[in-house]
Amino acid sequence: MGDFTHSAACLETTTMERNPRVPLHPDLRDYALSLLRSRVPLPQLKQHCRDWSRNKWGNTTGDPCFCYVLNDHETTSLYRSIARELGIPQRSAPQNNLDIWFRPNDPKPPDPRLTASCLSYIPHVPGETERFSIIISTPQQRELAWRYGHKKQVLMDLTFGFCSGRALLAILMVIDD
Repeated sequence: MGDFTHSAACLETTTMERNPRVPLHPDLRDYALSLLRSRVPLPQLKQHCRDWSRNKWGNTTGDPCFCYVLNDHETTSLYRSIARELGIPQRSAPQNNLDIWFRPNDPKPPDPRLTASCLSYIPHVPGETERFSIIISTPQQRELAWRYGHKKQVLMDLTFGFCSGRALLAILMVIDD
């Protein structure tokens, strides 16, 4: 990548590891961002982008300047763009973002529904607590849990570990009639 106006000996030692990435077409990027703003799930977003691209450019995957296909690395870039729009700092630790969103005094969540969905938040305080704890449930999930729970009994299953950040996911279950 670049303008190679070096000597022949220099050019012989220069090798390209891989072809440079071709950026996503700006129109397709704008369309994908509009879908993310509308909270379209990722699998549906990819399908909508494929259909939109096929309608606009046919079956071509791109030209020398732009790509017409949404690749995996592009979705990361799109999510970062949305996070930047929402004011979610990408260079801070996740627990710091969560503390800003759920702290009892002056929370600043990226979406007010997060505040309504938080049942319990205990921040990590170095030297006092070992970890932070958060319980999130939509109002509809709470209502269904109590409606179908057997004598108001709700079971927790803590066997599902997920992500690389040493977090534990708890699944709540209820037993109906």
